Amino acid sequence: MTITKSMLERLRMQRSCPQPRLDYRPGGPLQTGVDKRLQTLREKQIVAGERTLHSAGKKFQTQQRFATRKGLAKAQFNHRKPTGEITP
Repeated sequence: MTITKSMLERLRMQRSCPQPRLDYRPGGPLQTGVDKRLQTLREKQIVAGERTLHSAGKKFQTQQRFATRKGLAKAQFNHRKPTGEITP
């Protein structure tokens, strides 16, 4: 098995190295409630973002269809041969 330098560097980066940090979370039921609220808020934001993207996509598709039809109508109008005088 051959190992390249980049593979070794990647393996070294994947090593777990404990980082000391202060943890001021209270723990217990209070922390569980806070975590649950944060997760609920995050899920609501995800749903709202998906709705926004979906409606923007629909709006884009609608505008694209109208633009295509308008361009086709212009092309067909300009492609017609003049038949002479226009009578009202």
